[in-house]
Amino acid sequence: MAGITPILSAVAPVASTALSAAQRQSQTQASTGVQQAELDFKRRQAEADAQRAAEQQAYERQQAESAAQRAAEQLAYERQQAALKQQQEQAALAAQQQYDREQADRKAAAEQAAREQQARLEQEAQLRQWQHDDEVRRQQAEAAAAEAERQRQAEEARRREAMDLFSRTQGTEMDQLRARQKQAEDAADASAQSRLATLVAQADAADRQRREALRTATAHSRASLGGQGVSSADGSGQAIIQGLAGAADKERQDADASDRIKRASIQTETDNLRRANLLEQAQLADRQRLEFIAKFY
Repeated sequence: MAGITPILSAVAPVASTALSAAQRQSQTQASTGVQQAELDFKRRQAEADAQRAAEQQAYERQQAESAAQRAAEQLAYERQQAALKQQQEQAALAAQQQYDREQADRKAAAEQAAREQQARLEQEAQLRQWQHDDEVRRQQAEAAAAEAERQRQAEEARRREAMDLFSRTQGTEMDQLRARQKQAEDAADASAQSRLATLVAQADAADRQRREALRTATAHSRASLGGQGVSSADGSGQAIIQGLAGAADKERQDADASDRIKRASIQTETDNLRRANLLEQAQLADRQRLEFIAKFY
């Protein structure tokens, strides 16, 4: 026994030193593993941030393209309205020119009649011996003129009646067109309201599903972290929870953007229908005006 004690005394410091070195190495390895995990988490977080930034840029680019398309459609509509106005002005100018020509023809006819009357009076002065014959001819001419006037008045009355009938027919045609267009617009409005209501209902249902999925995923993640001995308030646990919330928020934003585009598309359809109806009414009015001028002037 006396021989063993010195040996144990010599071995004990060596064993203690080896145990301390092993503990320090284990602690160093654990610290290195924690640092590596933190670096991996930061790298993944940076990648997620970069991806979100890229998706945001893509969304903004899509919005800019949509705005440019709407501006192009507005410009095309304005050009169309300008062309329509020019056509209307040209039609009015043509009608005025036609009226001026008719007035000039009437004036020339009146002047010609005056010249003829003067010649007749001069002839009567020179040929008084033919006064009786001239009187007979004058009476005959007056009778013919009276008959012509009666026929002219009758023809004018028939013309006014035809003009009134034609105008009423054109008015009926325009009223029927507007009634058909009103029916189509009412149907389009009802369809748009129904589709918008469906979109709202679908969006609400999807939002409820996303919130429920987020609650479920968050609860599952907390339970999983707790099972691993990691608190959700720690850096990595909190990052996981925030990542779930961020993904849910991104999904909600994408759904909202898609809903806005769908609503804008529905509104564009109804607006296009109204613009097309207005254009059709203007075209019908122009055609009716030209038909009226061609028929009665």
